[in-house]
Amino acid sequence: MSHSISPAWLLAAVLGCAPAVQAPRPSVDPIQGEGQVAVVPPAPVRVEPQRIAPPEFARENGLMPLEATRVTEHARMFPDADGRGVIIAILDSGIDLSTPGLQMTSTGDPKVLDLRDFSGEGRVSLEAVRPDGDQVSVGGVRLAGFGRVRALNANGPWYGGTLHELVLGAAPGADLDGNGRNTDTLAVIVTRASDGWVLFADTDRDGSLANERPARDYLVARETFAWRTANQPAQITIAVNVSPAAGDGPPVLDLFMDQSSHGTHVAAIAAGRDMFGVRGFDGVAPGAMLLGLKISNNAHGGLSVTGSKLAAMDYAIRFARQRNLPLVMNLSFGVGNEAEGTARIDAIVDSVLTANPDVVMVTSAGNHGPGLSTLGFPASARLPIAVGATWPAAFSGDAEPGSDIIAFFSARGGEMAKPEVLAPGFAYATVPGFDTGEEVKNGTSMSSPHVAGIVARLMSARRQAGQPIVAHQLKQAVMVTARPFSDAAFVDQGTGTADAVAAHQWLAANRSVEDVLVTVSGSSHTAVWRGDGLRTAADTMARFTVRRPGAASPLTYRLRSSAPWLRTASSAAIGATGEVTVRWDPAALTQPGVYGAVVSGWGADTTAGPAFRLVTTIVVPAGTVGEAVNQTISTAGGVGRVFFRADSARSFDVRISSTSPQRVLFGSLFQPGGQPNLGESFIPAGFGQGAGEFAVDARDATRGTWQATVAPPVGTSGSATVEVFHSPVRITTVRGGDSLIVGLHNLTGTAVEGELFAGIVGAERGMALTGRGGDTRSIPLRIPSWARRAVIDLTMPAEEWSRFTDFGASLVGADGQIIESEPMNYRTARLAADLEEGADRDAALVLLPGFADPGPEQSWHLAVTVRFYAAEPVLLEMADGVRDISVAAGARVSRMMRLAALPPWLLPDAFAPLGQVAVVIGDRLWSREISFAEPLMAVRP
Repeated sequence: MSHSISPAWLLAAVLGCAPAVQAPRPSVDPIQGEGQVAVVPPAPVRVEPQRIAPPEFARENGLMPLEATRVTEHARMFPDADGRGVIIAILDSGIDLSTPGLQMTSTGDPKVLDLRDFSGEGRVSLEAVRPDGDQVSVGGVRLAGFGRVRALNANGPWYGGTLHELVLGAAPGADLDGNGRNTDTLAVIVTRASDGWVLFADTDRDGSLANERPARDYLVARETFAWRTANQPAQITIAVNVSPAAGDGPPVLDLFMDQSSHGTHVAAIAAGRDMFGVRGFDGVAPGAMLLGLKISNNAHGGLSVTGSKLAAMDYAIRFARQRNLPLVMNLSFGVGNEAEGTARIDAIVDSVLTANPDVVMVTSAGNHGPGLSTLGFPASARLPIAVGATWPAAFSGDAEPGSDIIAFFSARGGEMAKPEVLAPGFAYATVPGFDTGEEVKNGTSMSSPHVAGIVARLMSARRQAGQPIVAHQLKQAVMVTARPFSDAAFVDQGTGTADAVAAHQWLAANRSVEDVLVTVSGSSHTAVWRGDGLRTAADTMARFTVRRPGAASPLTYRLRSSAPWLRTASSAAIGATGEVTVRWDPAALTQPGVYGAVVSGWGADTTAGPAFRLVTTIVVPAGTVGEAVNQTISTAGGVGRVFFRADSARSFDVRISSTSPQRVLFGSLFQPGGQPNLGESFIPAGFGQGAGEFAVDARDATRGTWQATVAPPVGTSGSATVEVFHSPVRITTVRGGDSLIVGLHNLTGTAVEGELFAGIVGAERGMALTGRGGDTRSIPLRIPSWARRAVIDLTMPAEEWSRFTDFGASLVGADGQIIESEPMNYRTARLAADLEEGADRDAALVLLPGFADPGPEQSWHLAVTVRFYAAEPVLLEMADGVRDISVAAGARVSRMMRLAALPPWLLPDAFAPLGQVAVVIGDRLWSREISFAEPLMAVRP
């Protein structure tokens, strides 16, 4: 699921007085106790949250930014083409119906047709219960008023079960009854009435069912219920999914809820109507109907669970088929690619859409921009419309109307010719009551439903006109008519910002459009990507394979290049399969930077737009491996990038400073391949002392081309100086008895002088874990009293990662409270948590694998390193008492340190001391973390 903007910052921005140093990150992004009625502790004093801004203000000031994609104009020109007669399936964290805006369509029909849980997060195990007179005990919770249940079923069977708030995550989302804590146990009773299964709950928490209204399955009666405390309003609305068991046992019960608010916000962008009760405050397609299909475990960070995406897609398609209604599926979920084009979920999505050519899927591109090659899967699947984000001018008080820019967090393509289009990545929209004050969310999760709403409007118009609905034709219409940013490459923006009016008019001409498939020959990629420069003199060409499924005869396409350095033939004749060769001029690609261009193939009808695009991106890094960099770059085009080559096991620093005292920019750092830096990856970059700096420990340094990026706030531009400093020495360590031998290799052409330090900073444990299927795995841990920070690194074999849609990791206390949660967005991930002072305490590392395919037999492997850091390190003594070092150019020296001093803290079982070696040279410190495990292994590169 896509990541949160500071409400105070945002409101200041809207009012035109935004502070300069706070920057929004995407909102999650994504894609996260026993109490009996008789002994309920007093509830904490509730402070009623306030909206970030009044809904009327939000509507009047364009905080649902429909103008950016001409949706407002489309509504005036084609008022009946507002999505009516179309279903938008929201595959997400759920939908909450508590807030006005998701009740009725523009035609007065019910807005949400069904709510169905495929995550299992709200599963309640039921067993037969026996009432004792007018009372019944369910899981230790005693309820009176059972006569209310008998009135519908006098003889049973009756079933009971409990839902523990704690397993649903943190408050306030998991505080279902709104009493200020997430440790309650809530009981339900299920029985069969004359019109089907019904559920009873003590919704007012008075210990009795006597005055309760039964709730049936949402599909049967569109009923919901909510727990509440005293006279407080309900914080979260719950729908019932109940179905008979396979045998004679109790029925299967799932309680459908959105305790993250992500899916509710997404649904409102796509199809909200009269949100917050404000007439005319609508989402993109207010006439559309919705399916709320929950695919995620919200408690542990919004994780899609094993098989949930496939099950939800299947359900949505069958649901729409049974009602003969057009379908758009929105998926604002995804994780990072390791090998683009090979993900199992991509193949599943493409297979489903190929079998259903009238169904459109829209996906979020991801939030790991502005680095290149950061697009996630399933956005990398071929058939969906992958949507990147713009930063609308309405969300900056300083910006001129129409001065939208590409949002810096919007994921970019590289190996894949994606995203297809852009749409606003910010919106003020409906959220559940517990999330009041967070009405504005940002990320490509918000862009995707915007385009899904546009597609629904286009489908609505075609359905009313009796015209066929063909998915690739709708995709072509949205792409061909988009408005590009003139200074951005295809991998930044696709074809530009979606335009509802232009797409409608393009479709009205009923042009014939082929579905043409493009791959880089010999690979699964859809674009040429040279992310590490031109490696050899012969590296000046590439071949694309172009396929026309079902073609009976060849067609000749005219070929056009968007840049003089990218060359190809003037035309190509392609039958069912053909190949096009492109070449580039290396003489034009000598300056460091990124070069992007497209060869487009055009059929006879040029008004239909290009039939295919051959996308090429070439990165030219600055300097050689380990060479210092000092570049001043402009952000006038939306983002500035510096590419540099780093070495393995050699620490480096990246300093980003604005050239203007009046301008603060945003800096990001990306590893080779596009993954954000494992440590800090996003910083404000000011002027002078306000510059931002990344310090990469040698433990995290990998060989290859890294990206440092700089982006401005919306409506502004600026320039920044990017400096890269590499450690002049490589640090190695080896243990000899009670001594630590530190080796320093001077990698430069000049002598190095400085000081050498080493110390014990904490404790470390490495584990090799394996599991099978999608079941949760819990690894016991003991948090020592001296630990002030925990860092957990997880690494999965590269060949396994593409089988997953998510893999969650959470540090959970013995009380069940989640200390920190961090889904694996790539096959390597880092979970970091600050720890409170206290006694030694039990905890667990909870792992939640989510496979693309259902089934219990798939195995997984994970290398896990757990590190606890103390408040203060213990310094090691030099054997000779001298810390000064001097290393001649290219030379190697060794120094010895004593290990006699033990850390003044007790290490947990199976943990070894964690050390760090640091060399201070001039005004910079170069470090390398090491393990003191017995025997100490060499950590040579």
